[in-house]
Amino acid sequence: MKKFAMLGVLALSASVALAQQPPAAPPTDPAQAPAPAEKSGDSKQMTGQVVSVDVPGKTITVKKDAADITGKTLAVDTAALTTLKSIYPGDKVKLTWKTDATGKEMVQSIEKDKSSAPPQ
Repeated sequence: MKKFAMLGVLALSASVALAQQPPAAPPTDPAQAPAPAEKSGDSKQMTGQVVSVDVPGKTITVKKDAADITGKTLAVDTAALTTLKSIYPGDKVKLTWKTDATGKEMVQSIEKDKSSAPPQ
């Protein structure tokens, strides 16, 4: 019986000792630290050709040039949603977007190129 009591005391003291240890410090090596996200609020622009538009999903996919096969898909802010409804694949557009604090890119404005042909 004494063995079980000693074993219990030992297990209890070990769990208390482990609970009092401070948490591990984050890595100080810059190579191991995560890359900083782009600053939120910095706006970027891109001119290209519309690949696809998803009005219900509030996204637009644009490619910069013919060499760009897949394009870049971006979420569209509510402020630019009205313009998104009048954009069609093949249109040339100028997008302005910002990166929010979580790192998500959100299109703020869409300008349709005047030389874009109307949909057929």
